[in-house]
Amino acid sequence: MMKLKIFLIGILFPAAVFAQKAPSLDALQDGIHHWNLLHPDRTYARYAEKDYEKIADNLIAYQNEDGGWLKNMDWAGVLNIDSIKAGLKDGQKRSTLDNRNTFSQIEYLADVYTEPPRKKVCAICSPHKRTMAAGEAGM
Repeated sequence: MMKLKIFLIGILFPAAVFAQKAPSLDALQDGIHHWNLLHPDRTYARYAEKDYEKIADNLIAYQNEDGGWLKNMDWAGVLNIDSIKAGLKDGQKRSTLDNRNTFSQIEYLADVYTEPPRKKVCAICSPHKRTMAAGEAGM
């Protein structure tokens, strides 16, 4: 029986040590807070912090063509992104660094991407990556 316990610990311990920890939403809280001020009736579902891949999917879906993000969003909200974007004025759709924006999204996505690597999340850098790749291809 002791050998079985040692065997199971030997198998399960590495999995527990190397399991990915959910990235923190702390850096995204400023934008979420401002969203909540603008939308006090929050009747929609939200992803739990452990649903980091779905939150990362939200970030990628909200990313603008220029590689940045608009501000004051509930990044963990289970919302219809197209409806949200359609309801914004043109000035609200622009990428910004205001309210700790863009850096926080990049940091969150990098945390999701790093262990284990996920190619889909790497799409955050695609506008800049395409520009760099085009420049390198021309050399």
